[in-house]
Amino acid sequence: MSPEIQAEEVRFNPPVTLADSAEAERTLFKLDSPGSLHWVEVYGPVSSVESLTILVRGPRGSLHKARAERTVQFGDDLGREGMHLSGDGWTFGHCPKRGQALSVRFEDPIPVQELAISVCGGAFDLAALRWGRGATLTCPFRGSGQNIALSDLPAILRMGDRPRFDLAVDQLVSAVATTEELDEARGQILTMLAIIAATSLEFGGGRTLHRHQLDAARTLDRLTDLREIAEFARKTCFELAGPLLAPAPGTQDELIELALQTVQRFYAKPLTDASLADRLGLSTSHFRHLFKRRTGLPFHRYLVQFRLEKAKELLSKGQGSVSEVAHRTGFTSLGHFSKCFSARFNMAPSEVRAIRQL
Repeated sequence: MSPEIQAEEVRFNPPVTLADSAEAERTLFKLDSPGSLHWVEVYGPVSSVESLTILVRGPRGSLHKARAERTVQFGDDLGREGMHLSGDGWTFGHCPKRGQALSVRFEDPIPVQELAISVCGGAFDLAALRWGRGATLTCPFRGSGQNIALSDLPAILRMGDRPRFDLAVDQLVSAVATTEELDEARGQILTMLAIIAATSLEFGGGRTLHRHQLDAARTLDRLTDLREIAEFARKTCFELAGPLLAPAPGTQDELIELALQTVQRFYAKPLTDASLADRLGLSTSHFRHLFKRRTGLPFHRYLVQFRLEKAKELLSKGQGSVSEVAHRTGFTSLGHFSKCFSARFNMAPSEVRAIRQL
């Protein structure tokens, strides 16, 4: 459902003089909440100004720039050729004639929270400003206050930060449950699922992730009830992110078991005891104590031995050269790998591979 467009207007009596001076930009209005800007009109008498620039800022200060396909109407004699791109807005090479308006209409409404104008080469007496604005679905990931920004999600997932991920899902579900823009809500859900899937692939997630996303898109197309869509979003987000998230607080044995599973799945990644401890909600020293009590080895030694066992398995099956196997099992130095391998198995990696080729 398209939002209703409301025309808003502010008149300046006497006119506001916008001059090319140290104050190069004049803010004309600010909105309490973002909306979608459909068109802007500027009214004023003839003035000796070389150019006039309209700047539209969206949430969090983002600037919106012109695109060639947007239509510009300026009196009777100015078409597209009268507009050129600048770094921060729409710049027009002439000023409105008396009784006429400079009108900018957008084929795709853009988010707006602040509108400003600047001039170059003279002064412009602004008599009135009009704009058309519609409501938009509030983005649940603006990152303001305690909110989670969408750009923070990959880091949250990599750290296995369940409390902050819970908050991000709550933000999404709350926004979806209170909007009438079903298509935009579906798009936000699919965006979050895509970020979860992309992060999961970094940690060895399988191709089933793509199937899961496709199934989610088909399900969202069928659902029309907002409550059902919101609950589906919550359920699917946790299903996809589950392997990356630390469990809800449990026993110490359960936490160390999760650490062992993490080593088994992601041994080729740059794991450290500090990062795993943080993921499990434990201090590094306490994690080290629990891990050694369970395995009999410090974390780093356990990880190296696990990598070496995997490397020997790959070499004995002929699955790659020595350097390839070293890289695939998490070793960044071939020399260090060979030294550790020889100390562990009393033979060089190349010997294991040579035996396989006999």
